Amino acid sequence: MELDRGYHVQSAKAAKALSRPWVARLLTPFMIAPTSLSAASSELDVSMTALLYWVKQFLEFGILDIRFQKSRAGRPVRFYEAVAKKFIIPANLMPFDNVGASDLRWFSKLKAALEIEAPFLIDAGGLSIELASDHSLNMNRIQVNNSTFDPLAQDQPAVLYTFSENIMLDNQHAKEFQSKLWELFQQYRMQNITENSRRYIILLGLSPTKAHEE
Repeated sequence: MELDRGYHVQSAKAAKALSRPWVARLLTPFMIAPTSLSAASSELDVSMTALLYWVKQFLEFGILDIRFQKSRAGRPVRFYEAVAKKFIIPANLMPFDNVGASDLRWFSKLKAALEIEAPFLIDAGGLSIELASDHSLNMNRIQVNNSTFDPLAQDQPAVLYTFSENIMLDNQHAKEFQSKLWELFQQYRMQNITENSRRYIILLGLSPTKAHEE
């Protein structure tokens, strides 16, 4: 299986940082075009001190470059640019505590079950961080790169393993989504047990996020 094209992160430290949505977001201005620290700080509404720390980290990770400098009185202004508009974090570098599960014990149970029932989902479980056409940041789990693969096909096991940090909903649609998820959960939770029934594990979570999370 080949991962989608993009810059493949090779450092565990870089993978841990970029798997945090609020850290990945700090790269956004630099993924769009060469940008100064001051301009990026203003666009992100983040202090210069905090952003400078992460810019230094990004440079050390090799995912940010200094493209050019502009002279001015005093110290010249540096313009930074990300080395790619899409980053791939391989599954083997995904930090266990940054995969979106608030309860690691339950996530551990789910992952252990998936490794038996659908190991191809675990093997494909890297993370893609990509700049969208509207300059928003998309973070998505990498699925099996096979156009003929249909996870809902009858010959496939009844498993799901995905998450998204970029579902944009107004409050009305968010409440509708919440209601439908809860109704489905309650409906199937109350199914009568038969001799063919198997025990399934499910994790559900839904919450709005802040533009910048500390």
